[in-house]
Amino acid sequence: MSELPLRRALVEWLRSAGVEYLFGNPGSSEVPLLDALVGVERPRYVLVAHEAVAIAMADGYAQLSGRPGVVSVHVTPGLTNVLGGLFLARAHRSPVVVLVGQQDSRLLARRPFLASDLVETARQHTKWAWQVSRADELLPALRRAFELAVQPPAGPVVLAIPKDLPDHLVDAALPPAPAPAPELGVPPGAALEAAAAIVASARAPLLLSGNGVGARGAPAIAAVVALAETIGARVHSEHNATNMHFPGGHPQYLGGNAHGTREMRPLLASADVLIAVGCDLFMEDRYDPEPLIPPGCRIVQIDEDPSEIGRLYPVAAGLAGDLAATVDALAARVREAAGPGGARDAARRRAEVASVRAGIDARRAHLRAETWARRPIRMPRVYAELRAAMPDDAVMVDEAINMASYLHDSFELRLPGTLLSSKQGWLGWGWGAALGAQLARPERRVVACLGDGSATYALQALWTANRYGLPVVSVILNNGGYVAVQNHLRNYGGSALARREYVGTDLGGIDFVGLAQAFGVAAERVEDPDGLRPAFDRALAAGAPRLVEVALDRDDAGSGREPIPRAGR
Repeated sequence: MSELPLRRALVEWLRSAGVEYLFGNPGSSEVPLLDALVGVERPRYVLVAHEAVAIAMADGYAQLSGRPGVVSVHVTPGLTNVLGGLFLARAHRSPVVVLVGQQDSRLLARRPFLASDLVETARQHTKWAWQVSRADELLPALRRAFELAVQPPAGPVVLAIPKDLPDHLVDAALPPAPAPAPELGVPPGAALEAAAAIVASARAPLLLSGNGVGARGAPAIAAVVALAETIGARVHSEHNATNMHFPGGHPQYLGGNAHGTREMRPLLASADVLIAVGCDLFMEDRYDPEPLIPPGCRIVQIDEDPSEIGRLYPVAAGLAGDLAATVDALAARVREAAGPGGARDAARRRAEVASVRAGIDARRAHLRAETWARRPIRMPRVYAELRAAMPDDAVMVDEAINMASYLHDSFELRLPGTLLSSKQGWLGWGWGAALGAQLARPERRVVACLGDGSATYALQALWTANRYGLPVVSVILNNGGYVAVQNHLRNYGGSALARREYVGTDLGGIDFVGLAQAFGVAAERVEDPDGLRPAFDRALAAGAPRLVEVALDRDDAGSGREPIPRAGR
């Protein structure tokens, strides 16, 4: 029997599985793997200066490529540094495989340097976490990890590898590459007919489209658009939508970033049927704890994950299956159930919704015109100028938490795979995700819009961008503070609002241009609104990593919100 060192077999198997990159920051337990990568073209080790950037890169890469993103980190410190990224990958349903180097298995009972129970640390944030105990177990376990990561609902897995195992000899015949994710089917006819009866009888349907739709791409988006048009529904997106899941210019699309706040209640008040497709339903706001979905509103929930259906709200009908095929089948049955009268009602509703959309567009245009030349710069102009500068197929990576309302209100998304956003608001994800997205789609331009608070969590990403020549354009939206927290303090209604003092939220004085230049990335600061478009054009044309810092109005509280009151005004 032919044998070879496990470290070489591991690299060969990763190559056979189509792994292009290993994102990581190494330590002593990864030495066998690093040694096996010498002289190997694929997978390529991509070095980061902090593990949080590595897992964000893997997440962005996985979402844009459709293949697992693979991370290599070092024992307990490395794993704990990626826990936030694991949490996000789980929320994003992103297939990420984390390989954690563990200390020598013969010493683990003595709790050696930096060692801990890695499986227990990772378990709650993963689909599967496992520590390999024998050399001949590693490759089969790795194959299982890859298969679990992509099986719907996709998500992260963690595999811990003691440092003594890769030097063992194993059978040179490698296990097969991982099997592709299984195809999901369509729910039974009876379930579809029950859901169709509810939808067909709706007088005021509201459709909530989400990240699951965007993850499935053009077929799922087309199916949801067809269903919305069939019933004449108002369409919103789920809270913190992380990708493009409904055409931004469609006349029935009334805006995004819908979530459990007091602003959403009036939008739901008149709905008698809510169709939720591939999304999380609303979680209540701590400042407005009353149930958000009105009594009597029936919910039809469609998802690839059966456990998601009815998790937050009881449903009148739940459909688990392939999103595109299930929505197509539902729309066909709705047309049959509604008949000619239903088609006329849908046409009337479409006209009504289009009229509402026209009013929304007019208000947005008025807001842009009103703030267009204002100094300090306001966000409506930033996104208008950036939208005009970016190609239609460019990827927007959003981690400007408080400005997300402007993004979803006014930055029209036109093609699938053109938005990545942090679903849970875990700061520090955006820069790494943008770099991973650029590696996944090198032919497309990638722009990362980061708040100044978000950017300070992952400045090390600029070093990686420069080292590997990744031409990501970073736009820092600098309003000098954590405005999202300031908004929460206002909602709290306590001393901060009364005295107009927002403790712990001031970030003024950071020189992002200087920081970027220290990492080798060319940068400029824009304070005049007329300088926005030229700066964006220069950055997008550079073909190298660039940073544009925009000096924003500190009092801009977000789309549709009153300015932040401050002491002395």
